[in-house]
Amino acid sequence: MKTDVAIIGGGPAGSAAAIVLAGAGLRVALIERTTYDTERIGETFPPEICVPLQQLGVWEQFKNAGHLESPGIVSCWGSPQPYENDFLFNPYGCGWHVNRALFDRMLADAARQAGASLFLATSVQHCTQEADGRWVVEAKHKDGKLKFFADYVIEARGRAGGLTQGINRCLRLDRLVGCAAFFNMTDALSSNEARAVIEACPEGWWYSSGLPGNVLILAFMTDADLIPSAQEKALEYFYERLQESELTRSRLGQLIAPNVFRRFAADSCLRVAVSKNWLATGDAAMTFDPLSSQGVLKALVSGQSAAKAVLAAQSGSQTALQEYADTLTRGFQSYMDTRLQYYSAEQRWPTSPFWRRRHHAQFSGRGKQL
Repeated sequence: MKTDVAIIGGGPAGSAAAIVLAGAGLRVALIERTTYDTERIGETFPPEICVPLQQLGVWEQFKNAGHLESPGIVSCWGSPQPYENDFLFNPYGCGWHVNRALFDRMLADAARQAGASLFLATSVQHCTQEADGRWVVEAKHKDGKLKFFADYVIEARGRAGGLTQGINRCLRLDRLVGCAAFFNMTDALSSNEARAVIEACPEGWWYSSGLPGNVLILAFMTDADLIPSAQEKALEYFYERLQESELTRSRLGQLIAPNVFRRFAADSCLRVAVSKNWLATGDAAMTFDPLSSQGVLKALVSGQSAAKAVLAAQSGSQTALQEYADTLTRGFQSYMDTRLQYYSAEQRWPTSPFWRRRHHAQFSGRGKQL
């Protein structure tokens, strides 16, 4: 297939880029390795999510998809006393708890409707650049092998990366990981359970919230070296840390077995974002701590920005791609300052390895280079 842009990864960033590019009349191949049939982490959206969704033309569809409105966030951070961040007076309205697989599929379908060619269950094997600058993307599908010839490649594979040699350097600021458990609740979730809860504990912090379909998610965030690598031991560790919490433990009530338990990377990282006719976007360009609740919002914004950079480059701009990368770098620097400020607000466990690391000057990442 000959195409103007091959987008590797059909998450929010990749689909957002595809919607913009296909809407501008370019030939776009959106390549996604899954069929959106498994649980995906990243379920709480801030009220500001409405802005990029409106720009992409999917806001009304999103509101009618059965996602759960969130009236605010309850935090127990820096003090044993919980406090509320209510969205009642937020100019953008309420926050949202979403079914991420359903959300991601909605965006991919919107890209297809905009004119992009959508390839599901398609795994990219190799991505190489020829002497003339054109990219060759080789992929595997259950029906056989596929080859795409593209003028530009947008890598949107999330944290996976690693397809292109020599342009995958990154600045990694920590080793944060999460363990998430999904529980099917027998009773309907109350309006109070629609709030997200953030609770700091001696070895990390908890996130919990209700999700559509009477599902409760509990996620514990800590450092990779503090949690066992084996799945069974990790689950034991998860429940041990749960006993140290109050707000989070009370949400679950009696201890029941989760229907899904998984571990995921959650470190903060800035990667090289551009090379010749190549861009990274979303988590493939930079990753934020889940404490920010900005992951999907960032992905949608950067996906649109990557698409606009490609359009400008196609029109002859020699600086569009680098300007896109510079904007990402400035955004990441601002994020680092905010991240340090939030973690510095929790001082109850100064001898804990997890918190001691986050109070260290190097945690800001200032002075480090890609």
